[in-house]
Amino acid sequence: IMIWGFNEKRAVCDSKAIAQGKEQVIELSSCSSAGQSSGELVSFTCDLDESSYQTFSGGGTFSSLSFTGGGLKVKSEMWQCIETVTTKTTSSSSSSSSSSSSSSSTSSGSTTTTQSYMYHLGWSSQEETIRNMDAINDANMQAGCGVRSRNPNPSWPSGVSKSESKYTENEIKAGAWTVKFASASTLFLLDVPLQAASTPSGWSVDSNYQYTKASTRTSDIGKMRVNFYGNDKTQTTLTAMGLNVGDGTLTEWTADSSWLCSGYTLYFADLGKVTKDAIFKSKEAGNTFLTWFLRILGFCLCWFAFSLLAGPCEVVAECVPCIGPCLGDLVEAIACFVAYFPSCACCMLICGIVWVVMRPMVGVPLMLISLIMIGGFIAWKVKKQRDKANGKAADEEEGPPPETVGDKE
Repeated sequence: IMIWGFNEKRAVCDSKAIAQGKEQVIELSSCSSAGQSSGELVSFTCDLDESSYQTFSGGGTFSSLSFTGGGLKVKSEMWQCIETVTTKTTSSSSSSSSSSSSSSSTSSGSTTTTQSYMYHLGWSSQEETIRNMDAINDANMQAGCGVRSRNPNPSWPSGVSKSESKYTENEIKAGAWTVKFASASTLFLLDVPLQAASTPSGWSVDSNYQYTKASTRTSDIGKMRVNFYGNDKTQTTLTAMGLNVGDGTLTEWTADSSWLCSGYTLYFADLGKVTKDAIFKSKEAGNTFLTWFLRILGFCLCWFAFSLLAGPCEVVAECVPCIGPCLGDLVEAIACFVAYFPSCACCMLICGIVWVVMRPMVGVPLMLISLIMIGGFIAWKVKKQRDKANGKAADEEEGPPPETVGDKE
């Protein structure tokens, strides 16, 4: 219920902020002066100032790779022997411990935990460790990796960075403005392959700019492959929307406060040219998606909570000899079905209370339907209790049944 209340309030307030922003936004045609429409919600499309980009280096072995842009992604992998551990717990009547070349087990009390080890060769962006202490005698390692060793994988090369993504600072200049954003990862897509100025010794590079280094170990364990990616620098414009502070900084614009709604903001930044209509359609789509996601989540939790109220009845039913489990499942199914209706009533009532202020044509019907459902349930409950009381009173008025006297000998 709390999720529904929060979600409906957020949905209403976000809708009001989007509607107000769509009405008040000023589309700027000039990028030369940040003083225009100071203190107002503005939107513009301007050329990116590449001087605000940061320069990144591949580092170490790939120090000759340099890229100036929105970010640099390194994807480095090593061909390794990878261990997969499967843990299984079973009931046990005796305490014991045992181990084999492919599994080990320990027992405590009435349970036994067994660990099985399997091995295969594959690419990994991290150093794979072997936990099987008896791996050197494990036939599964020989079958999967072609080796038998406690540590079959070499250490990660010191001159090669592990997989990571590095981004520029959380602001960039476009025209006369400095546009800030929560994270550069939301703005720059790092998917353009990059090539180093020179290929490091012992490495080779293919047409897709993937760098590889061979290994002399068994099964090629230890060979490397590395890729570098940057953002697409052919995208030279930025579209942004926000509050023009007047000093060249664009920040979040805050909608007017109203009953239930205070502090709701609008902000937008994306590469390329984006129209005003497209900006607000994306805002509305995001609000709709989040609203329905939380609605479904809240309803499912509410339905689940109501269905649990019949839990004690289910336990009692399962105590019946022979057919107990079947009766328990039947009670559970009936409780799940019945719980649907109070869940709907509660959720619609919460929606109606919040939406009656924003959209009375939606909120009022929701409230009426929920109140009718709640009223019907209360009326059914009262009628049931009244019928029970009337039946008990009628039995008392009739008195005890007459005694039957048998034939005497």
